[in-house]
Amino acid sequence: MASVLAWWVLVTLVGWTALPVALRLFNRLPGRGYALAKALGLLLVAYVFWLLCSLKLLPNSAGGILVAWAAVLALSVLFYRRGGGNLDELRGFVREQWRYIVATEAIFLVGLAGWALFRAFDPDLVGTEKPMEFAFLNAILRSDTFPPHDPWLSGYAISYYYFGYVIVAMLTKLAGTIPAAAFNVGIALLFALTLTGSFGVVYELIGGKKAEGRAIGFSLFGPVFVALVGNLEGLLDALHSRGIGSAAFWKWVQIKGLADAPVTGSWIPQDHWWWWRASRVVYDTNLLGEHQEVIDEFPYFSFILGDMHPHVLALPFVMLAIALAVQVIRWAAEQKPLALPKKGGVWAWLPAYLVQDWERNLLIALCLGALGFLNTWDFPIYWAVVVLCYAAGRYAAGRRLDKAYLVDVAVWAGRALILGVLLFLPFYVGFGSQASGIGSVIINKTRPWHYFVMFGLFLSTSAAFLVYATRAWVHGRRIAATGDVQAIGVVVAVLALVSLVMGKWTALGVIVAVGVLAVAVTRRLAQADRTDEHALTDTTVALMMIVGFLLTFAVEFVFLRDYFGTRMNTVFKFYYQAWVLLGLSGAYALWAIFGLGAAGRSRWARVGRGAFAAVFAVLLAASLVYTFAAGYSKAGGFRGEATLNCLAFVQKYYPAEYDAIQWLNANAQDAPVILEATGGSYSEAARVSARTGLPTVLGWDFHEQQWRGKRNPAGSRASDVERIYLAPDSPESLTLLDTYGISYIYIGDLERSKYGLSDAVVNRWDSIAVRVYNVGGVRIYRYPR
Repeated sequence: MASVLAWWVLVTLVGWTALPVALRLFNRLPGRGYALAKALGLLLVAYVFWLLCSLKLLPNSAGGILVAWAAVLALSVLFYRRGGGNLDELRGFVREQWRYIVATEAIFLVGLAGWALFRAFDPDLVGTEKPMEFAFLNAILRSDTFPPHDPWLSGYAISYYYFGYVIVAMLTKLAGTIPAAAFNVGIALLFALTLTGSFGVVYELIGGKKAEGRAIGFSLFGPVFVALVGNLEGLLDALHSRGIGSAAFWKWVQIKGLADAPVTGSWIPQDHWWWWRASRVVYDTNLLGEHQEVIDEFPYFSFILGDMHPHVLALPFVMLAIALAVQVIRWAAEQKPLALPKKGGVWAWLPAYLVQDWERNLLIALCLGALGFLNTWDFPIYWAVVVLCYAAGRYAAGRRLDKAYLVDVAVWAGRALILGVLLFLPFYVGFGSQASGIGSVIINKTRPWHYFVMFGLFLSTSAAFLVYATRAWVHGRRIAATGDVQAIGVVVAVLALVSLVMGKWTALGVIVAVGVLAVAVTRRLAQADRTDEHALTDTTVALMMIVGFLLTFAVEFVFLRDYFGTRMNTVFKFYYQAWVLLGLSGAYALWAIFGLGAAGRSRWARVGRGAFAAVFAVLLAASLVYTFAAGYSKAGGFRGEATLNCLAFVQKYYPAEYDAIQWLNANAQDAPVILEATGGSYSEAARVSARTGLPTVLGWDFHEQQWRGKRNPAGSRASDVERIYLAPDSPESLTLLDTYGISYIYIGDLERSKYGLSDAVVNRWDSIAVRVYNVGGVRIYRYPR
């Protein structure tokens, strides 16, 4: 666990480095962004390091990282002092918020150590996307500069959103952690940062009100909802395993694999990877009635799965973006309404506006733009959330929808979007994608039952907040923004009619709820003073709910076209962010209903709160079934030997291959190309390049196709690899060896079986290459002689 301690120290120091930036950037929030400072610091240091490496101004080394870190520290202090910050203010913040600070640090430490312990009982780099992720991490560690080389397509750079792997690699270098352990420590770090970030966001929403202790207590629902609860499938699996429910009932439930799972009499299902079913709740079919895969993953599933995929790597920085939205609405509401000059109009006003408060706006664009490099799907989603909060704040400032207001919002939104792209331009220049337009969802629709299984807990908190938010509308003394309400009504009516005609009942219910929330938000802003933080917070939460629900609404009608040709990945990406948004807003809803400032003290209000408390308690308990049962199963009942080495299983079951990998890591300097067996996605192929970071001729072929789209240059590489292995000393093979710049040839059990290599064929390598390793049936040759 020494590596866990080293990472804790490093990330804590990085958080302190960025604390001056957080104090000024989040200056309208009670917690001043303290819980987000670690994520902010990692983002800033990694950005400076990546950019300077990409421009060939810094090497990819521990020294280069320290230079970037020192630069961020200097800029952080300068930014804070330029905003009027000083040590007295810092000391005052600590005195006022010490309980919040202690709670944040405790959550981070417990989350990091606790999840590292969990990973120690389930450390193996087996299955799903882990080999790809480990390959990227190792390739970045080996690369002299950025963009890093693609470990599965020699001669090319990675064509994927790899910023998260840069952050993990950066900590790996500084801590001196072996990559095999860094993979699991990295997962634990992401878990801890997600816990602290979600706690911090909810605290910023409610901490400005009185009773700091109660605010901290309610804020704990943030990490519980976002990162710890599961969906209701876990309860269904437990009931089925116990033998409760008829065969007809389980057929009606229609969750893939559940009806056919074994009934054991145990509350914890015993079939292999039963917990996987929770990520496949939505059930789609094609025109022939055949099942189509749909992914509905959620954060806790991601963390027990243990994949270091971009949607997980981005989670702490998603929390940072949401915290920015909470800040932006308050900041925007304080500014005077825009008045365009009579002479020159927009063009006379624009230059001065663009440089106004440029430091803060540049940081906002950087934090949002980083999401595009972390997990590209997240950038437009959270850009929209922040822009909506800015628009709501500006509306609260002037309560008018004139030309000046529209220009103000459009220019601010456009600047954040354009800067968010430009700041990461070196990434976009070499980025390819399988995306090929928008497709229509015609025959498929999410059953209301499946939607409830997925989001049942959050539907209860959203319904409670809906009642709470509409009280101001129902009991308001004046009618305001009537035109806005009418416009919302028209849009919602059209979308509801489309949903009704197409028989999409889930979509119908969702869009009606969105409409009511939108009207409530408009009325809330119209009736409140622009300095009313309570109203601004309610508006922020309502907008988060609206975006979350709209994401689930959108996938009922459209999807982003990819090589799968279905809505599988769109549901995955949209539902994931809907879970985050509905989870955080649901935590605030609990405060609104039960905490200080909760409206409604009448008898009927008390009855309503009591009824909601009962329903909520049942759904929370049902959601936690998955948490405990799936976690216990995935960790093997916590009975195995604990280790953070993700290659320990290779050492145990394939010792000859493990020793060969260790030899390559010790002796193959820089990034020479290695020849090994290629193959399809999720196969054993490309395991050497994944475990060393050395580039191979071709790894998982379909993954490369997904990453590069129409620009995929794999061509004949798979057949070329086979030709080289079958006739190593032929003129054609010699030409291919030189063409691909191959320096090492790996021959293990997989290569022998896949290509049918006899000892005679293998020995032909001795005539053209140097046998540098020959232990336990594994041979490694260096070419040329």
